Amino acid sequence: MKVLEVNRALLGRKNQCRQLINLLPEIKGVGFDALYLLPVLEKGEYKASGSPYCIRDFWALDRDFGTAEDWQDFQKSCADLDLEIWVDWVMNHTAWDHPWIQLFPDRYLRENLEIQHPPETNWIDVAQLNFNHDTVVYFAELAHQWISKRGVTGFRCDASYRIPYSTWELFFEQVGSFKKDARWLADQSFLRMGELGFDGRFSDESIQLDSRLWNKIYDHDRSAFGELFNERDQQRLLQMKRSESADLNWLVGMGMMFPDERVSFFENQDFDREKWANWLMQF
Repeated sequence: MKVLEVNRALLGRKNQCRQLINLLPEIKGVGFDALYLLPVLEKGEYKASGSPYCIRDFWALDRDFGTAEDWQDFQKSCADLDLEIWVDWVMNHTAWDHPWIQLFPDRYLRENLEIQHPPETNWIDVAQLNFNHDTVVYFAELAHQWISKRGVTGFRCDASYRIPYSTWELFFEQVGSFKKDARWLADQSFLRMGELGFDGRFSDESIQLDSRLWNKIYDHDRSAFGELFNERDQQRLLQMKRSESADLNWLVGMGMMFPDERVSFFENQDFDREKWANWLMQF
């Protein structure tokens, strides 16, 4: 299975969903089976860095991405082309201006009554949740909505390794029968992950023929912060393109569109349709 990671920052400064809709025939035409969207939700502003993982509303689409009507058209177009829709599932933290900060401060990790950012990280633009029962039930009910109303069939669970085992147990219990309607993928391996309800995980290790593993090629984190696209990545890409195994799953990061540059997911960039078209042709 071949999945395209969609960094919406490369879809323009506005109307990103419409730009993506226009690209869908080309994306499908070169063999992609699914789109994995970095968060497309309303971003926070207070203490924010511009990261799409700083979420103020877990249902409302970000105005730069598009409207509910845009999503409906996107969902229909994907269905017509037999393209799956996967999304980033963020339930470890919220933006500092999320309504819960004022309404339900007991849902957050606090020290001396002060809400904390995620411990042992530099993610100071977000507030750490404490995974109380009501919060987990909320996210499980929200997952139902993303599956049943927005046609999502895959969830890349962000910071899954930071969320307690007992929280994932309760979450999948609450998701119930809806769980079978989507893939649940951990962003990386963590202790006892296999005992939970995950259907697989992402990996940037050596390429493996494993139906539960999605082999990453230059994803958003690395293209923004890590080593630039290199010969090893090119070799991995060629190996994947030559493979005919049904058990080979791969996730193509959009950082490859600009292999010699840092590719941010914090700030929207001008949309270059010609560059998109030329880049897609290599697949």
